[in-house]
Amino acid sequence: MGDSSNIPQKMPVRRRSSLFQSDQGSISASPVPYKPSYEKQLKEEIESWNRLVRDKVHEINEFKKNTIELNASLLSDEQRRYLSAGPTVEQVAQESNTFTQLVERYIQRKSFLASRYDAILQETRSQMDNTALDVVENQLLSKPID
Repeated sequence: MGDSSNIPQKMPVRRRSSLFQSDQGSISASPVPYKPSYEKQLKEEIESWNRLVRDKVHEINEFKKNTIELNASLLSDEQRRYLSAGPTVEQVAQESNTFTQLVERYIQRKSFLASRYDAILQETRSQMDNTALDVVENQLLSKPID
């Protein structure tokens, strides 16, 4: 066996902090604080996207109302063939209707997810508040009365 005098007899034990340690007595021991500004920014971004999509759907609906008449006598034979090979107004209208329905479902889903996120956030805050109150209550009850 070798010389064991170089090995320290007492090695320091490193402990990880825990949410449930109450000996530190400061708010900094709690998990990452909730940032209300992030929630506000997220809601503003969702509202901004919803406004953008609604505006675009409105523009599409306005374009559908407009009718354009083309004087085919001004076109060359090649231009007429090109136009005849393209989609019809009915096809474009049907595709825009499909797109509009998809956008409306997207908005509904995003709105549902945003309200679900709010409900989860409120429940989490409530549970964290209850946990914090339990810790404080245990600290108060564990102290002897002077």
